Amino acid sequence: QDAMAMLKHTRNDRPWWVIDPRSSAGLKWWDLVSCFALFFTATVTPFEIGFLPPPTSWRDWLFIVNRVIDTLFFLDTCCHFCLMYPISDAEQSVVWVSKPSKIALHYLKSWFIIDALTVPPDWAFSLTEAIRPNGMEADAGGDSDNSEGFKMLRIMRLMRLLKLQGVLKELAKRIRNPSVQILLGIGKLMLFITFVNHVIACCW
Repeated sequence: QDAMAMLKHTRNDRPWWVIDPRSSAGLKWWDLVSCFALFFTATVTPFEIGFLPPPTSWRDWLFIVNRVIDTLFFLDTCCHFCLMYPISDAEQSVVWVSKPSKIALHYLKSWFIIDALTVPPDWAFSLTEAIRPNGMEADAGGDSDNSEGFKMLRIMRLMRLLKLQGVLKELAKRIRNPSVQILLGIGKLMLFITFVNHVIACCW
């Protein structure tokens, strides 16, 4: 009853656009979408770096898919500016922060730097090359130093994988079944081993 009363009190205090992870059904689905985007980055990006040239057109399917993934990460960045987070008070009880300014400051001190280093530069470079006459064709043919910049941006995308641990941890918190949690831990270990082998193979 105390937990329900606290949750109701929090709902009355917070702005309508602030997201409460304890009661938001859409956030659970969004975490799954984020996991898919991170999985795509972990599997496709190393292959891009090792074997594929820069796209020759903005109509290239991989270019379009990467922009969709970038859009998902951009929306995820915006979402974190509206996402409540827990803290412990003096009595060691959990209190959820719903004040927008504190939420923004908390995010700026945590994952914002990684998001800022991966999403905006990739978008800016890709769109610049897309609107520049023969920009992508020249880069793909090795006639421009920008092709090296394109490869560096691909490498920077891998920084997004640092967020995977946090996303999986949030998913684990919402799983009450101990057996499923054990399977999730085993799956995390297998994914890590597979990713390391995948990166080594692409670099080889």
